[in-house]
Amino acid sequence: MYLLATNSPEITTSFEGVLRKKGATTVVGSLVELWQDLARHPAKLILIDFGLLAPGPQAEIARTKQLTPDAKVLIVAAGLSPEVELSLLGMGAAACCGAQLSEDTLTRIINTVLDGGTWISSAALPLLLKGLGGLNAAPAANRPGAGI
Repeated sequence: MYLLATNSPEITTSFEGVLRKKGATTVVGSLVELWQDLARHPAKLILIDFGLLAPGPQAEIARTKQLTPDAKVLIVAAGLSPEVELSLLGMGAAACCGAQLSEDTLTRIINTVLDGGTWISSAALPLLLKGLGGLNAAPAANRPGAGI
């Protein structure tokens, strides 16, 4: 089953058709409804409208994942900064994307997430790589296995 939590007609229109091609899909208008539905039926994929998340979305994402640990979470939002996107991925989301993408792109993102992958935007990728590059900049003496 697939769940879409949004009160946005644009997001519903963009994602509902793509999800219904994959299987049974439920659209709910709030996080409370989402959590009630998850308590009754586990889901493979949960799409959450960023607008439904509180200013500190970590608790909402954690609660969603606690109710269905095997489900993948995709956050739908337009214009997220790369820093916010990476933060949401760090909180447990498997992807972030906007609703304005083509049906082919949305299908590719959903398939990537369902196959166990993580979708990262081209805007956030350089920031991620920069952060990873900083890990290699640690002095050799501080690296695991140094001096062996």
